[in-house]
Parts: sequence; C-alpha cells; structure tokens
Amino acid sequence: MSEIVIDINNLDSEINRLRDLKKTITNNKKKPPNTIGGGSAISNIEKIGNDYKCMEEKMEVLVQNTVGLMENIRNSYLESDIKATKTIR
Repeated sequence: MSEIVIDINNLDSEINRLRDLKKTITNNKKKPPNTIGGGSAISNIEKIGNDYKCMEEKMEVLVQNTVGLMENIRNSYLESDIKATKTIR
C-alpha cells in the first residue's frame, strides 16, 4: 500500500486562499445590466448577463464545496495520524 503524504501547512494555506477567493466572488457579484427596449440584441445582452450571474453563483458553490472537501481531507488525515500515534505508544 502506498503512503499518502499530506503537507498540512500547505493544505491550510490553500484552504485559506480558496476562502479568500470565495469572499472575493461573493463581494464582487454584479447584477445583470438593465436593458431598455426590445429586439434580439437586447434579448442576447440580457441572456449573457443572466448566464454570467449563473456562472458566478455556481463558481461560488464550487469553491465553497472544494474548501469543505479539503477541510474534510485535512481533518481525516489528522485524526488518522493521532490514532496511529496512540497505537504506537
């Protein structure tokens, strides 16, 4: 069985970077532009604005889920390490 080595300090650093990214995404959300008038160009602009908003929301969820995954990996690794230490003693 291969050994999995996790650098906890590096993992913590990357988790913090992802948290900062999520804060940036959350704080920089923009509303789609208000459009006046009609026609296909206006409809396309509205669609692009709504698509961008949707992507922004999904990116925020993706980053948050990635943070959760990395925190779970970190906690699992630390718990396994503590159990192994107790077994050795």
